[in-house]
Amino acid sequence: MSSVNNICPRLITSVNDMPEIKISVILIEHEKQWSAQCLQYDIGAQANTLSDVVYELNRSLAGYMAICEELGVAPFANLSAAPQMYWDMASKASRIDSFGSDSIPFRTPAPIPSYDTDYRVIAA
Repeated sequence: MSSVNNICPRLITSVNDMPEIKISVILIEHEKQWSAQCLQYDIGAQANTLSDVVYELNRSLAGYMAICEELGVAPFANLSAAPQMYWDMASKASRIDSFGSDSIPFRTPAPIPSYDTDYRVIAA
């Protein structure tokens, strides 16, 4: 279990023990692709379209949280925040009030904590 604790050190008993997680995301439009970067946790994704990058980021988040839940450890406990350049970009980005459904479009082997995502968009 010690190797697991290096990834997600705080033990939890169930997703019900955790409050909803707030995640701020900057969506960056490049010439021919999109990047998504979480601010509170250094997790990101890339894809060719805006909807695809949001899907890929949510897939990464859901997978990470499902693994932590299956192992009985708190998600994000050992992840650092995104580099400062992303926080600076986010301060200049436009907020998107909603981006489709808030439900996670993935089947996971274990229930995962709920999370609320605040999206902001900027062109690189």
